[in-house]
Amino acid sequence: MVRIGLVDDIDDPDLAEAGSRQVLAALVRGLVGCGFETVVFLRGEGRYPAILRSLGASVAPLDVPRGRALYRRVAGRAVPSPVGFATTAAALPAAVGAFATLFRQHRLDAVYIAHPLFHVIAGFGARAAGIPAICHLQGIAQSGQRIKVLRPVYRALCRASGCTVVAISRAVADAYGGPARQRPRVIPNGIDTARFRPLPPDPQRFAALGVPLDGRPVVGLVGTLESIKRMERLPEFARYLLAARPDARILVVGADLGDPSSLPPGSPGARPSPYVRSILDGLAAGGADGRVVLAGRRDDVPELLAGMDVLVHFCDREGFGLSLAEAGAAEVPVVAFDAAAVAEIVEDRVTGLLVPDPQDFAAMAARVVDLLADPDRRRALGTQARQRVQARFSEAAFVGAFADLLRQCIADRSIVHAR
Repeated sequence: MVRIGLVDDIDDPDLAEAGSRQVLAALVRGLVGCGFETVVFLRGEGRYPAILRSLGASVAPLDVPRGRALYRRVAGRAVPSPVGFATTAAALPAAVGAFATLFRQHRLDAVYIAHPLFHVIAGFGARAAGIPAICHLQGIAQSGQRIKVLRPVYRALCRASGCTVVAISRAVADAYGGPARQRPRVIPNGIDTARFRPLPPDPQRFAALGVPLDGRPVVGLVGTLESIKRMERLPEFARYLLAARPDARILVVGADLGDPSSLPPGSPGARPSPYVRSILDGLAAGGADGRVVLAGRRDDVPELLAGMDVLVHFCDREGFGLSLAEAGAAEVPVVAFDAAAVAEIVEDRVTGLLVPDPQDFAAMAARVVDLLADPDRRRALGTQARQRVQARFSEAAFVGAFADLLRQCIADRSIVHAR
C-alpha cells in the first residue's frame, strides 16, 4: 500500500478551524478513501490529532528543530525578523537531516507539505530521503517586503528541493510568480457538499449564542480573528451596516489565534488577545456591542450558516477563501471584496456580490443592506452559489487530483531510480 506523509507545522494541537488544517483533514479523508495509508506529522496532542485519527490517519510527532519565527507583526504587517532568519538558518542542516530520518523511518513513498517554510526544509529532507514531495501553496504573502525580496529566493529553493508546487488558486499561482513554465499547477480546494448544504436553522442553537432567530436579519462573518483577515475593520463595517439596518445582528465565527483558549469573549475564563480587545473596544465605542456577537471557535459552522441571511468577507489578499465556498454550498449569498482569489469563488451578481474597492466598507454595507431587503434575490444567488460549488469545488475533484498527482510523482521517481 502507498504511504503518504503529511507535514503540518501549526503549534496549537487544538486548532482545527485554520484553513490549511481543514484542507489537510479533507485530503486525509479522501486519500484514505482512495486506499492510501497516511501519516500526519504535527506538534503536540490535542483536538486536531484526534480528528485526524478518526479519519483513519496515523499521527506521529513532528520532532524537528527550528528557529524562531521568521516574521513579527508590526501595525498589522508581517515584518522580517533578523533573529528569526538567523536562528532558522542555523537550525536548517539539522532540520533537513531530521526530516530525512523521519521520512525513512516511516517508509514513506511521498510527502505532502502544508506550510511555506517547511516547503523548503521538509522538501530538502524528502530529497535526501529519496522520495517525492508536494508543496501546497495555500495563501498569498501579506508583506510587500516578503513578496519583493524573498519570493525569488523561495522559488529557487523550492526548485532546488525538487518539490512539485501546487497552488490552491490562480491568484496564488500568480503571486508565486516566475516563468510561465515554472508556475505551480492549480488544484482548487474542495468542499464537502454533503456536510455544507442547505439546512433548517436551529433556533435553540442561535438563542444560546444570544442571536435569537426572531425575524431580525443575521449577517455572518466566518474566519480567524487576525489582521490577515482584516478583522480590525469589523467596527467600521458594523457602524455602516447598523446605521442603515439597526435591527441587524452580526455573528462572527472564528478563533482568536492570539489566545490559545480561543473562548468567546465574555465566557468564563476567556482571555481576549490585545488584537481582539481592540475590536471589542471599537464595537463598544461605535455603539455596536450587543448587536455583534463573537462566537469564538466553533465546530458547527454548517448549522450556523443555516441561520445567516448573508455572509460577508473582509480579506483582500485571500488565497482561496474556504468560508466563501462553504457559504455557497449552504446557499448563503456572499458579499466580499473583488480582490485576489475571491472572484474565482464568487461570481458577481450570479452567486454573490463583489465590491470593487477593498477599502470601501460603506459600499460593502450598502450591498448587504440591499440583499437583506430582497429575499428573492438572496435565494436566487444562494441556489446558483451551491451549483457553482458543486461543479467547480467538489471535495471529490480535489482529492482525485491530488491522488493522481501523488501516483504520478511516485511513478516518475521510480523511473528515475530505475535508470
